[in-house]
Amino acid sequence: FRALGHTMDEAVAVAGWGAFVRKTMFVPVANLQHLSLEASPVQRLLDLGTVNIEIPGGRARAIDLARLRAEQRFDQLARKMIGP
Repeated sequence: FRALGHTMDEAVAVAGWGAFVRKTMFVPVANLQHLSLEASPVQRLLDLGTVNIEIPGGRARAIDLARLRAEQRFDQLARKMIGP
């Protein structure tokens, strides 16, 4: 789980994932095109979730977050996408 991680500020979301090939993506919040929150059956049993972020030319994932944390990140990013 060392490669899994995420953080966010007002302008950028950062997500890291991957077991064999580790990836880190810096996503300008202003460029968000699509946002989704998902949980597989195993993730639901373990109370986890995944936030998917899509921008032009790429996709970032915050994988296996605690369900409540995943919902909070999703809500924060959705508000930034929609605007004031």
